[in-house]
Amino acid sequence: MESEAPTLVDRILPATLTNRRLFEMSEAKWLGWLFSIPISWLLAWSAAILFNVPAWIASQLRKRPFTPVWKTYVGLPLQCIVALLIHRLWVYFLAIPLLYRLYYARFLATLLVGCFLWLVSRIMDQAYEHVVNRMRADKNGSVGLC
Repeated sequence: MESEAPTLVDRILPATLTNRRLFEMSEAKWLGWLFSIPISWLLAWSAAILFNVPAWIASQLRKRPFTPVWKTYVGLPLQCIVALLIHRLWVYFLAIPLLYRLYYARFLATLLVGCFLWLVSRIMDQAYEHVVNRMRADKNGSVGLC
């Protein structure tokens, strides 16, 4: 059960946005939900950059080439997973009505499962390519020995 006390969103935003309602939810919460989608994507992209900084520094010290995570074959699925998790947290803090939150959580869980399957598919594709390349290299090497 939810309390009827005003949320953080209701206290910060002007009364014109918090008093007007659409489908039992204030316009402020609708706007917060709408803006949370690109903001969560930008935060996921920023997190990918921040987590790549130590690897970039290590590659510079060792004088080796560096490829950021988001430019690899698993980069986009990982970024989608992180963005969905950030977005889910944002929706939780918006304190939207329970029924909407339940259905939206199910929708986000479906998207999250899809992103995990996409990630596994990318990993399996890469593993398959690796096995095929190893078999070609072994086949060429054994022909040379005969």
